[in-house]
Amino acid sequence: MHSYRRAEVDPGDPRARFNLGRALVHAGQPRAALPHLRAAVRIAPQAGEVWQWLADALAQLRFDACNAQIEGELVECLSRPDIEPAYLAPAAASLLRADPSFRSLLPPLRGDDPDTLPLDEAVLRRLARPLFLLLLENTFIPELDFERLIAMIRRAAAFGWRARALGGAGNVALREVLGAIAHQCFLTEYLHEERDDESLIVDELRTGVEASLAKGVPVNEAEIALFACYRPLVTLRGADALPASNQSTMGRLVMRQVREPADEAGIAAGLARLTAMSDDLSRAVQAQYEQHPYPRWLRAPSAEGAYPLARRLRELFPHAGAASTIPERPSMLIAGCGTGRHAAMSAAQNPDSRILAIDLSRASLAYAARRARESGLANVEFAQADILELGRLEERFDVIQCSGVLHHLQDPMAGWRVLTGLLAPGGKMKVALYSEIARRSVAAARRLIADRGFAADPKGMRAARAAILALPSDDPARPVAGSIDFYSLSGCRDLLFHVREHRYTLTRIAEMLGDLGLEFLGFEFEFAATRLQYHREFPLDPAATSLANWAEFETCHPDTFAAMYQFWVTRKAT
Repeated sequence: MHSYRRAEVDPGDPRARFNLGRALVHAGQPRAALPHLRAAVRIAPQAGEVWQWLADALAQLRFDACNAQIEGELVECLSRPDIEPAYLAPAAASLLRADPSFRSLLPPLRGDDPDTLPLDEAVLRRLARPLFLLLLENTFIPELDFERLIAMIRRAAAFGWRARALGGAGNVALREVLGAIAHQCFLTEYLHEERDDESLIVDELRTGVEASLAKGVPVNEAEIALFACYRPLVTLRGADALPASNQSTMGRLVMRQVREPADEAGIAAGLARLTAMSDDLSRAVQAQYEQHPYPRWLRAPSAEGAYPLARRLRELFPHAGAASTIPERPSMLIAGCGTGRHAAMSAAQNPDSRILAIDLSRASLAYAARRARESGLANVEFAQADILELGRLEERFDVIQCSGVLHHLQDPMAGWRVLTGLLAPGGKMKVALYSEIARRSVAAARRLIADRGFAADPKGMRAARAAILALPSDDPARPVAGSIDFYSLSGCRDLLFHVREHRYTLTRIAEMLGDLGLEFLGFEFEFAATRLQYHREFPLDPAATSLANWAEFETCHPDTFAAMYQFWVTRKAT
């Protein structure tokens, strides 16, 4: 980092300023990184890589005062198609909450929500703030007060429609607010609590909208948006007649809720099937993700400036020498690709590699294939397969990546052994497994859910969330409400209702690696701050490969692996 500080004497060098800003983000100093990343953006405003790192820095901050500059930067990041918006929500929500005029709209975190919120012109002007609208449309907001505000807005709109007081077709602010709320509700898979009187109104609204569509009569866009706040538009008879476009909030709503599901249905029908399902658990896991594909990502991080995997592994594990090398154009298997976010990132960063991405769920694979096609990625193939049955494949792979999958198998070691057999000579494997320590609140919440008998359906998940939110702050299950996955149905099901979950200690992982004949190369972290802290505490392990030391480190820092143990291995030399 010290060498990058020379950038301060050359303010016209965008790469030097960018490198310094990136190094500061890696070191856990996002606020100090901002001026350098801003300077790089000013010099190279079209560089997606720079904007992505600026977004990464902003995502780690929270605000207690209004800041027009930061609000503008968040708006730009949320607007850019080459920037991943998912992790910006807490930062953006804190900035909105810092404004007294917006904060006054938010309901209290405790107690019953008010039945309604007056959607008059003054309130709509505050709600139609670009940052709020972009946040609603581009990523779900993992904040309880915002979740309750959204429920209040749509309830107020529903009763306004019944009273014929919703507003005319020319009320642009109302249309934009309801359209953005509809995007948010769809992204969360209609997680918000819906009362019986609202359901009756939605049924009436459906009847009226479908009658108008059948007659070819123009429908008030605010009514279309209101319906989409409660039900996907694709469930409307005649929804195909609704105009779709990427040029407006409503047009994008039709794209997202009507056109894209239709595209995915067609893709799913044509997917190759490489293997049968191995057992009843595989079929149960498949059924879960057919119903709730996870995660429903919208944009991957900018791949501009990203290193191909061969270079990245050399930089991650310089101590390993030849043990960390792979071909410059490695063949890859992504085993359990889900909805394809990681597959898309790998394909973009390694455009000359052939990538096979497999999963149990055709719905997840169809989502993945559509997103890859929209991103122009032609080097990744999606197919349905069961990891336990992959041993019949003749192909061997230079790289296998299996993140967040093995711990959902009946016998994780059996699956890991199959994958190990698919490695080419010198091949590398990335594995991600749940930590027993880091998942302690999840384990407590799963026990609560089992004890109270909550079902893994929308009603049961809403009831479980309410029960967890009602717990005292010091209850061991209560921290799960801080997870981003707590704020969508697919995320909640994956987090708390999965049909099978194994959790591990580093001692057990060391034993498993020994049994499989695999060598531990090291952990991969999104940012370098954790590794830097480890080096300060264990300076005699410069390669950071002692799992015994890492176990001690995790005991002192129990949330280190909240995002799973993510590590690389290779076959031991013989």
